[in-house]
Amino acid sequence: MQKLLLGLSILSLSLFACNREPSEEDFPSLRLENANAEEASGELSFTAKLSVIPELDVVITYSTEDVTAKGGEDYEVVENGSLTIPAGQTTASFTVALIDDEAREPNETFNVRIIEATHTRSILNTDNVATAIIRNDDDNFIIDDAGYRTPETYPGLTLVWQDEFNAGSLN
Repeated sequence: MQKLLLGLSILSLSLFACNREPSEEDFPSLRLENANAEEASGELSFTAKLSVIPELDVVITYSTEDVTAKGGEDYEVVENGSLTIPAGQTTASFTVALIDDEAREPNETFNVRIIEATHTRSILNTDNVATAIIRNDDDNFIIDDAGYRTPETYPGLTLVWQDEFNAGSLN
């Protein structure tokens, strides 16, 4: 009789465990990696990583946000982009297109924010934002030891003032 009761207890516990609602701990956590690239590379690649192998597809919705880089000028704006990490895999990547220019400027940044993700733990934390760095690859303005000399004429313009600097004094 004891074996029968023990068997029924184990069976009922197994059935109870199979029928419970999934909790937050049952899902993988999600992290979006930071990215950086030279402006002329044409794109930045971002990788989303899960803490464990998922049993279901994880669908991520993301958008870009300006920081010092301007959407439409420095990179292509993404609103409600979608990425799927298939069941059985822990990573997937997506790209954001960069806009190359000839402007001499400092490195610029923008963010990619996860708006929503299915079958993952709550994304309301710092891991739901990745920072993108666009490294300026245009020539910096360098003055060599011989100094810098401006042109005396510019096509279509008239020179209105000219002066020379020599060894720290004005001539």
